[in-house]
Amino acid sequence: MTTIHFGVDLQFAVNRYPEPEEWARLLAEELGVNHAQFRSDLLQPHFPDELIADEVAKIRENCKTYGITLLHSFTSQRWSYSGHPDEKTRKYWLVWLKRFADISARLDIRGMGSRLGIYSVKDFDRRRPFILDKIITQWLLLAEHAKNAGLTMLTFEHMSIPRELADTITETRRLLDIF
Repeated sequence: MTTIHFGVDLQFAVNRYPEPEEWARLLAEELGVNHAQFRSDLLQPHFPDELIADEVAKIRENCKTYGITLLHSFTSQRWSYSGHPDEKTRKYWLVWLKRFADISARLDIRGMGSRLGIYSVKDFDRRRPFILDKIITQWLLLAEHAKNAGLTMLTFEHMSIPRELADTITETRRLLDIF
């Protein structure tokens, strides 16, 4: 028999319950849920190392106390800059995503995800193959880093319009074939 575990996405906690002791207690005691997807807005990769270490310790402690398993992590809605028109900005976001992979691994999370990339309107019309190549290159570098950090999967969100990658099943399959 297959067992299915019900879990929640912690995006709801970002503005309401940012403290790990609050969202962990709420999941366990009020919702009866012990699986969750962690969100980058709860612990930003651009925070200083000491703050990240402190927060990782708090999150791990509270997950243990309340029996919460973080199975997956995901960037928040605004982190989709793998396709940014500016090379320096794309490079920054690769560093940011790698740090998020490291945070995820430190939280004993198995996999992380984000949006694959979104073209600017101008790039969608004029530089689509060039930007797609940059997106794929960055994701391959991210995948290697995530694997070395101890993650076992890297996921991306399918989107709803052609300018936002993976907008149809056919397009998603085409992208997966590239990887």
